[in-house]
Amino acid sequence: MKFIHHDTLIKFQGKPDRRFYCAFLSYAVLLLGGALFLAISGKHHAGEKIYFYVDFCTAAMLVWFIEKSFRTQPLEKHVTAFRGGLFVLFNALIIIMAGALNLLSLESALLLSSLLLVPAMMLIILSFNHFIKYINVNYKSVVDLSLTDELTGLPNRRFLNMKLREWEKQPATVCVADIDHFKRINDTFGHETGDKVLTNLGLILTTFITESVFIARSGGEEFCILLSDRVETERVIHAIKAAMTLAYNDDINVTISAGVAYKRKNDPFTHVITNADEALYRAKLSGRNRIVVATEA
Repeated sequence: MKFIHHDTLIKFQGKPDRRFYCAFLSYAVLLLGGALFLAISGKHHAGEKIYFYVDFCTAAMLVWFIEKSFRTQPLEKHVTAFRGGLFVLFNALIIIMAGALNLLSLESALLLSSLLLVPAMMLIILSFNHFIKYINVNYKSVVDLSLTDELTGLPNRRFLNMKLREWEKQPATVCVADIDHFKRINDTFGHETGDKVLTNLGLILTTFITESVFIARSGGEEFCILLSDRVETERVIHAIKAAMTLAYNDDINVTISAGVAYKRKNDPFTHVITNADEALYRAKLSGRNRIVVATEA
């Protein structure tokens, strides 16, 4: 099966509502065709003809763009006001062309077209604000998806790397936590059960996330916890471990091993994470279900 994905947010490939689409095209072709016929068959000064043809070309471009806007389904509601503003502008140009053809006095044509510019600009501004809001909502959704682990709902490794760069120049504590015997859970009860365990732990860990405590799923059954120097590190880490130690059902008891390392202001995170990983390894070797601090290992 071929995987289909879309690399653009809006495409002009929808099927327009035939009633409005045909009505608009008929209206535009009738007015532009009639105006062009009068311009060719009538006698007008050279200046008036140039004035008319410039406005005629502008109106024709508006017709083309409005016609294109009808094809933005299923997102047409986001451009309806914009299309309405362009339609009003189109009519303002028709009035100006009528003035150039001496069907209206130039003064009357300018007055009427000026009056139409106000609602046209209001509609365009309104649609622009709605469109920006729509773009921002979709952008936020995409960013959230790209930075969130789908299974646990926690920040993912990409988000973790961003946070590490953000906290690079400040003291912090790194805790690397790993589910004990997680492979055994998968092998014995199946990957679906393992996924449910991870999902439950993700829900638990989410409750601990604050501005000073950042928790991400760094990969597999491993979680990385960053704590700023504004929190009681030891208390929070033990609280997190206690919350992650649970009886999933009668057959599965989840325990956690963790390695902790402290980062001074100018220490690189790569070195601190390595120390935390080594402490985690020692916690595994010494029997699991415990916390080992790198400075004490």
